[in-house]
Amino acid sequence: MARTVALTGATGFVGGHLIRNLTEAGWTVRALTRRPVAASDQIPPDVNWIRGDLENIPALEELVSGSEAVIHCAASIKALDTGGFFKANAEGTGRIAKIAAGLSRPPRFLYVSSVAARHPEISDYAASKRAGEEILEQLSDRLTWTAIRPGAVYGPGDRETLTMFKMAAARFAAVPGKGTGRVSLVHVSDLVAAIVTLLDAPVNNGTIFEVDDGQPGGYTLRSLYETLGGHMDRRAFFLNVPKPVLSAVAACNSTISRITRRPAMLGPGKVREIFHEDWATDSTPLRTATDWRPKIGAKEGLKSTLLWYKSQGLL
Repeated sequence: MARTVALTGATGFVGGHLIRNLTEAGWTVRALTRRPVAASDQIPPDVNWIRGDLENIPALEELVSGSEAVIHCAASIKALDTGGFFKANAEGTGRIAKIAAGLSRPPRFLYVSSVAARHPEISDYAASKRAGEEILEQLSDRLTWTAIRPGAVYGPGDRETLTMFKMAAARFAAVPGKGTGRVSLVHVSDLVAAIVTLLDAPVNNGTIFEVDDGQPGGYTLRSLYETLGGHMDRRAFFLNVPKPVLSAVAACNSTISRITRRPAMLGPGKVREIFHEDWATDSTPLRTATDWRPKIGAKEGLKSTLLWYKSQGLL
């Protein structure tokens, strides 16, 4: 008999890939959605969709009840203010985790956090993701949980990295400051494979794993543009953007957001994240604890993502 996994964030980039991997691994997927899911979304047809959100307790109870595992992917990467981030990323996490912990047979809980949670002082987003982890720590006596902090996730279907590809195609690459900051990457297929692996892995309760493609020390943004340039047969010209310039743009965005009540992606907190020098991760503990191994490095992964963008007419 197939086991049931409850999933939030199912209609997002990672969630869509995750559903396919879970069904292929033999799981029955029960997924939370705020909107109707159309056949054109190309999601496996046998998913049991639960209408609701992270504030809808009856929907969360229906989602989690009878499941053997919960994967909590849903998160907000932009919000109007501090309260908005905490409402989605901390309170939402706490709500579904407490419902899971209160069941007679609590399911295993896997929380997709963020590498930003290492430095909660940097931004409201980072602080809210760390707060989600801390809520789970408080439930450790009633709930078996694991958290992962992925490097920058990319791959076919991703729209967040499209700007970077467009700049490389235009031979113009903006890099923050001196361009010495480092970031780790993880291809979406490797990330979802890690998540599925952790559902059954005998790891210690409350363990937090970082997930990346295995490149020691990660990458500089300049090196990633150079890799893309090689795939496109063109050389990018680099422009080093000073922090005061982006800070000024972020301040304007914040003012506009307050007026329009529409959250901006680039705010003051995001600028501090961008200029933080070290977002490199280390997946060695995960590789030691499980049989998961990353299969796709940056060169191959960026090429497949480039080909997907081209196939969709986005480049």
